[in-house]
Amino acid sequence: MKEMPTLADAVVAAMLDKRRFGGANDGCREVRAVLKNVYYARKFVLDKSMSEFLAEISQSEHGSLRARMRLWEAARRMARIPHQKIWIEFDFHAWAERMGKKCGKQLSDYNLPVSKRLGWLMQQHEKVDTAFLLTEIRENEFDASTINFPSVLSLAWCSDDSPLPWQKVTPGPIIYPSGYKPDSLGWTFTFSERFCSYLIEQDKPRPCVASLAISSIWQLLGTLNDLPTTIDKVCPSRGMFARGSYRKFVEHRIIHLTIPETRYRAIARSLANRLKRKAHQVRGHWRNDWRQPVVKNCKHDWSELMVCRSCGGHYLWIAEHWRGDETLGTVTHDYTVSHRKSQREIEA
Repeated sequence: MKEMPTLADAVVAAMLDKRRFGGANDGCREVRAVLKNVYYARKFVLDKSMSEFLAEISQSEHGSLRARMRLWEAARRMARIPHQKIWIEFDFHAWAERMGKKCGKQLSDYNLPVSKRLGWLMQQHEKVDTAFLLTEIRENEFDASTINFPSVLSLAWCSDDSPLPWQKVTPGPIIYPSGYKPDSLGWTFTFSERFCSYLIEQDKPRPCVASLAISSIWQLLGTLNDLPTTIDKVCPSRGMFARGSYRKFVEHRIIHLTIPETRYRAIARSLANRLKRKAHQVRGHWRNDWRQPVVKNCKHDWSELMVCRSCGGHYLWIAEHWRGDETLGTVTHDYTVSHRKSQREIEA
């Protein structure tokens, strides 16, 4: 079979493939349920330049251990996903080649999967809006039209100091920096505990998740809105045959980095410095969704989901939360509500 346009398409094809996960047993049903979340998630594809820039973020952590831990804490507090379910995939080979140029290594030196494309399914908890779950799915190394088994363990974190609402697996694989073990970060089972325990015992899939450090994923989430990027929406006209019917490939958005390669390091340093801010409270507010921007001159007709029926623009409600590094100090804000006096009121 030919290579799928995106890794998300390969995930959907695997979900519909009766030969792989089409069985009636509980294990197949659990796997299909996870893969189905990819189908409904908002999908983003990092192009080659963005995948290379991810390597710059991965090694933008400098200084003492204490300084790096402050940076990781700030990145965790800003690591929120823009929707309840998102899918981000990137070019792993482009990332590895960029890392190799900086570190003098080759792809084989990393002891990581040689899959060309890697994807992260990120989900927000149904009741705790500051709790998030990350499951990694990789492209099959020998057949680009299909996928490897999803990661048995998923990474869970809270952007505040709340306890994890999922069962924590201890001990788990270590991908976060040594010495940094907050209570609001840990591993949990991707499937049911019984099924995951069986898979780990059989050692069929690799019982680990992220090929990148969690701090790199957090920094990407926390700074994505601030990067000089452009986004192209792709609505495929072609598709594939699955379960006796023709299905179009999934709609997705491609994120392009709009800075020259010579400025990668400078932008990565500025993003790291942006995280080093004093702790401050962010009040609840409406924010223009940059993926579905609002047209300024439109006479908006808002739906219940705050989507304009005229221009298609979208407003997001950002709940009150804390942001920044408490060790650098705390900043409080007082708000005063006033109105500008008219010329007639001034003359009176």
